[in-house]
Amino acid sequence: MKLLFNWAVEEELLQTSPVRKKHAPVYDERAYTILDGDPERRAADGEVELEALLGACGHRPMLRTYVLVLAETGLRCESEALWLQWEDIEGQFLRVASGRDGHRTKSGKTRWVPMTPRLRAALKDHERRFRMGVYDGERSPWVFHHPTTRRHAKAGERIQRLGRAFELAVKRAGLPATLRQHDLRHRRATLWLADGHPIAKVKEAMGHSSVKVTEGYMHLVREHLLQLVETSGRPDADLLDLVGS
Repeated sequence: MKLLFNWAVEEELLQTSPVRKKHAPVYDERAYTILDGDPERRAADGEVELEALLGACGHRPMLRTYVLVLAETGLRCESEALWLQWEDIEGQFLRVASGRDGHRTKSGKTRWVPMTPRLRAALKDHERRFRMGVYDGERSPWVFHHPTTRRHAKAGERIQRLGRAFELAVKRAGLPATLRQHDLRHRRATLWLADGHPIAKVKEAMGHSSVKVTEGYMHLVREHLLQLVETSGRPDADLLDLVGS
């Protein structure tokens, strides 16, 4: 809108812009919900929060594997994870392909994301269950596809969204209603950085356009901040030793 009025002033259609003194509204940054990934910390129901979410996926293996992929790799949900093909599972890596069949990722670059042993095992099981399935005489190339034909879905076709199913799983798990699929991406980057991994490597794995974008994920989980006061087993021990000397 401001550009339009500025153009009108330049073309002498207006004497002055009615919004020239207006400033863009300021909003508080959305607080991401970081699921607890530490087995030492338990949710109210006695389970780790991520485990509770996975368990709430119930008998929907496509959804469960999808949630684990998001949590363990930080892939973007509908533009990356749901576009994975079987050929993208390469040893210890997942390939996020850009430009294949006309589909472009946000970064526009193909990248490889390392998988945890747990995710590798889960995807192997997922392959055993679904890769050899035949739908109308053909095998589906998609990691996440419809296993049966329903009203708005044909067996073997790529699943285009799992947002509603994710929200229902969040509700069943008793997790905060504010939790979104993208929060799992934020969780992955946050925990990698909090664990001290080089920001340049995190940038590559996340597919960020610059290190500056990665730095925006440096909102450490609360427990990691305790390291600031737990040096040598007691708060500010090193500082007290210096003062004493």
